[in-house]
Amino acid sequence: MRKSGVNWEYNTDATNSSAEAWSTASTNDLLHAVSQAIAVQAGNRMTGTQLGAITDTQWEEAGGWSTSVNSQFRGIALYSNNTSQYPNVSQYWYN
Repeated sequence: MRKSGVNWEYNTDATNSSAEAWSTASTNDLLHAVSQAIAVQAGNRMTGTQLGAITDTQWEEAGGWSTSVNSQFRGIALYSNNTSQYPNVSQYWYN
């Protein structure tokens, strides 16, 4: 994301190359720019069902969990299929 002058923009390069292709967010704010960037990068997002299906073994293999660790940091970005609304979630539960 970047703010170019007065416009929030997001990189639309979905190939993860070093090229940059900037597009102006449909609604001029950071949240919509983030949402649209995630929508372009469909391979980098998970549904709640997919997140909930990750096993303990998979967490450990990814280096994200250990029985000796009692806390984790998670970064979550939301996206919306509706460009006129802010991305939102009614509930996020992490166990």
